[in-house]
Amino acid sequence: MQKSKVDMSFSTNSHNYGQLQEIDRPFSEDVLLETVDSTQTYARREYKRQYYNQITFIRALHQTEGRGQFDRKWECQSKKNILTTIIFPFFTRIEQLKNVTSVVGYTIVKLYKELYNLNAQLKWMNDILINCQKSVGILVESEQIDNKYVLFVGIGINVNWCTQGATSLKENLGKEVDQNQLYLLLKERVIKALYDLNDFGFEYLRVRMNKILYKRGQLCEFVDSKTLQKVYSGILEGLNEQGDLVIRDKVNYQRAIVGLNVRLKV
Repeated sequence: MQKSKVDMSFSTNSHNYGQLQEIDRPFSEDVLLETVDSTQTYARREYKRQYYNQITFIRALHQTEGRGQFDRKWECQSKKNILTTIIFPFFTRIEQLKNVTSVVGYTIVKLYKELYNLNAQLKWMNDILINCQKSVGILVESEQIDNKYVLFVGIGINVNWCTQGATSLKENLGKEVDQNQLYLLLKERVIKALYDLNDFGFEYLRVRMNKILYKRGQLCEFVDSKTLQKVYSGILEGLNEQGDLVIRDKVNYQRAIVGLNVRLKV
């Protein structure tokens, strides 16, 4: 296991969201594991013992029991993809916890455009799609300690390999992708996004996030996340000021969908 200290300093200037500044922010730790059951499971298991009260980036080259939402298995070949959990122990806005997943997703969509000129979309609320195929999965879990929430942000990016039915960066770009370049920027941008969400709330991102929302303006079906049985259908209007997904049914009744119990059917 390799570890290194990384100095991460971020702005709290409300006029410059996410600009790097030399201000008092905590040091961070980088952890690289050759193999682990799951970066998410490891992070939660070891947080109080090894990484308490510090931002920590845990990356594995191989997972034996990688998991996504509802303990679904996340598959990956060794050393082909980015498998990481970011520990962020300084979140205080309980009303914004529900928006962490979608904000992290939006951050990655922007990164895809910046680095690779790829037009990815955010499938509410935890998948990133390229040409309607899954490229990234996000799993956010939290734990309250005193007056703060420790976020465990699990991210799996299909960089140079993917399962059947999904897609990878390599598949879309036609070449092997430098994982380290992507990972370095991913860490920086996700931490900036978490600080900004905690400091400024969701509203300042809403318009931009709605522009990259998968199936916005289209008739969609929503299913129970566990049983996959249909529960709603309607036109996907977009995200409201609170970060909830709004749909409109055939009699123009608007419904806000909150939480993880319902998912958008592809």
